[in-house]
Amino acid sequence: MASSPIHPASLVDPASHSPALLELIEISLGRNLIEHIVDTVTETVDYALGRPSSSARGRSLSRHTEHSKFLKFVSDVIYKAEVKVPALLVTLVYINRAKPHIQIALEQWANERVFLGALILANKAHLAYPFPAVLE
Repeated sequence: MASSPIHPASLVDPASHSPALLELIEISLGRNLIEHIVDTVTETVDYALGRPSSSARGRSLSRHTEHSKFLKFVSDVIYKAEVKVPALLVTLVYINRAKPHIQIALEQWANERVFLGALILANKAHLAYPFPAVLE
């Protein structure tokens, strides 16, 4: 019986994945991905708080400082916890799907709470259901 190759991110044969998905999984962890995560979280929190989305150009000095601190926080968490790209992609999915449902009562640390909550869920889902190779 010949064994088929198993992709380390999904634990199934890579032939069963679409090429677009494999391309996504191979994204490198870098500043662009981290900035995208930060922007996604910031837009979600702005939406939940009922304030207009803050683009990089229209940001006030205080909002720019907040953004820089949050960017450093996210970078530190990702690198110190050695978070892998697939977990970050699932984190982005959770944030996007939760956006219309999130209610934030306290603005303090809202970005950090949304990011960490989604990241914890993404890792928990991966550990609880690691997509076994036997799906018959």
